[in-house]
Amino acid sequence: MKQADDYLRVMVESPKGTVNTASDPFEIEYKDISVKKTTMNDVASVELSADLVTKTRLNLYTYVELKSGKTLIARYQNTCTEERDVELTNQYEIDNRIAAVGSVVEWRNVREGNRRFCLYEQEGLAAPEEGCGRGDSACRGAVRNGGNRPCDS
Repeated sequence: MKQADDYLRVMVESPKGTVNTASDPFEIEYKDISVKKTTMNDVASVELSADLVTKTRLNLYTYVELKSGKTLIARYQNTCTEERDVELTNQYEIDNRIAAVGSVVEWRNVREGNRRFCLYEQEGLAAPEEGCGRGDSACRGAVRNGGNRPCDS
């Protein structure tokens, strides 16, 4: 649907019924309509209910009325073909592929005052150089929490 650029995106913290839009985190997005708890200035009214009844059945209702008069109403009571609330244990997921974490290497950048943790499938790595040489395929399999790979130049 993202490729077709025609989709309704609803995000809630807990899909268990009516969402309190004044206090609960939520997002509703469809084309040029984007509403969340922190961007209610242009919104006249919003109602949201999302209930994941079973792992594969979703009941959804959303009503958005903007101050401009534009409205969005959506109702859905049917199957949810992909439920992606995956609980990872010593694993990471990238591009819908789950892999085991074999090693974690910490990089400290004293000048910038931050840390970067690289997760590798390969077991027993204690230093980035062991699994992250230039052009090494192990480097391309690393997951970074801070942007560029430390071994990239």
